[in-house]
Amino acid sequence: GHVIFHPYDETSYEIGWVLSKMWWGKGIADELTKALIEYAKDITEYCIIECDEHQTASAHVALKNGFKYTGREDGLDIYKHKLCK
Repeated sequence: GHVIFHPYDETSYEIGWVLSKMWWGKGIADELTKALIEYAKDITEYCIIECDEHQTASAHVALKNGFKYTGREDGLDIYKHKLCK
């Protein structure tokens, strides 16, 4: 798999992950999210997670880590997390 971490807009970075199915349910996405939030605190104001409405596990990871659902854009659910410095 791979990790997603790149500028999303002027004040946000997008974070995410793509994992082989054999690694699902092992807490890897949660740990990646926590680590990327911590890293992002020094470089941006917000983190964003985008996911398809069928990616309920990704939405769960977002909500569990303090992201708030902000709506749909271009067919994707958007979750946003304000970082504290």
